Amino acid sequence: MKILVAGAGHGGLVAASWLAKWGSQVTVIESYPEESLGHDWEDVFNPDCFREAGIPVPAPEEYRPSCHMTFHSPSRRHGIEAYIPPEQCTEVSMARGPILRRLVAAARANGVAFEFRTAVQRPLVEGDRVAGLAVYGPDGPREWTADLVIDSAGMDSPVRWQLPERFGIEREFQRGQYFTTYRMAYQHTGKAPMNGPFNIYFFPLGQPGIAWVAQESPESVDFLVGTFEDADPVFVERVRHSLLERHPEMGNIVHREGKVCKIPVRRPISRMVADGYAAVGDAAAMTVPIIGAGISNSIRGGALLAHAVLSPANKHCSTAELWPYQVEYMRQIGAAHASLDIVKDFLLKLRPEKLDYIFRNKFLVAEDMVGGRTGRELKLTREQLASRKLLHAANIPLLTRMTGMLSACNLLKLCAMNIPMRYNEDAVRAWAALYNGIGNII
Repeated sequence: MKILVAGAGHGGLVAASWLAKWGSQVTVIESYPEESLGHDWEDVFNPDCFREAGIPVPAPEEYRPSCHMTFHSPSRRHGIEAYIPPEQCTEVSMARGPILRRLVAAARANGVAFEFRTAVQRPLVEGDRVAGLAVYGPDGPREWTADLVIDSAGMDSPVRWQLPERFGIEREFQRGQYFTTYRMAYQHTGKAPMNGPFNIYFFPLGQPGIAWVAQESPESVDFLVGTFEDADPVFVERVRHSLLERHPEMGNIVHREGKVCKIPVRRPISRMVADGYAAVGDAAAMTVPIIGAGISNSIRGGALLAHAVLSPANKHCSTAELWPYQVEYMRQIGAAHASLDIVKDFLLKLRPEKLDYIFRNKFLVAEDMVGGRTGRELKLTREQLASRKLLHAANIPLLTRMTGMLSACNLLKLCAMNIPMRYNEDAVRAWAALYNGIGNII
């Protein structure tokens, strides 16, 4: 079987590695040079995903536990510390470059070929099937045919957004479904951080989104601003200056130049597969909607995709034969994370002062924030609502909105879990319409 992977993303590399190991002819096409793979920053993820995907787990000296995050209200007067004891912490912080180098090495050892400095231009479509890719590399334009195209080219994938509408796959992500992030590192001044190594601020300067200041190492401090608008360097610098007094460890000397990129913060797309095509990673919105973390999901998604392709039932990489991949992803990972899309939309619709009110009165606690960062769905029982004084008369309007939000979370998770087990076009279209529509009822 001949397989092309568009983009050297985490999920695509894992799928490529598995498929080449078991006999497929696999080529990864990547626009960047190999030495430039990965943004030059750290990301938080669960290293167990390597073990699940059959990839050697990074050595402990390559990462550090990510145990301590503090979430700050819009006014910055109230905070929630989400601390996990080191012996219970399942997440680590590791530089993205070494993660990708590890995945590339594993794929290459299994026989995967790589075409770096080669940009994917568009999918080749024959009738109702993706039949390959048109690319542009050092030797000029070229058309490559394949039995399967794995789309690992990110949120703005030139493959997904140029698929014919009849395929039923979402081609563009809308405002509110992705962050535009600006990230840069500054030299550590040697002064102590205010409140732990990782501080996250909601509604920076009143704008929907987040900012964070995180101690990356004794030498550097990681600074990020993520909003639902286009990148604005003036606004980013205003946010940074507004945080300098609280974070004297972040100086003004640039340690590492910044980068602007888009990160999906939404439920997984409702259609990940078509005849000859499968999306994985950011191309399929495999992130935690609250914070946009997606490495663990993408790696696990890549393994699930490989299992479906390697199944004896798969003969031609048709939609029906690839559909079990999406079913397993939704049931194992996507359903719980999809429900957090409802929470994200709920928070977006709040005024900053209302979110401040929630922080001040401890209607959200550390357990909720730990769940949000690790991708666990939000659950609040009646007893918890009572203990947090949400059942008082003055809070009834807010309680009503939160109850509606929690009901929608449960409904969306149930819908995602009830994805049609076997592919039937009419059933899948009906399910996708329901899955995409839940949340608009809040």
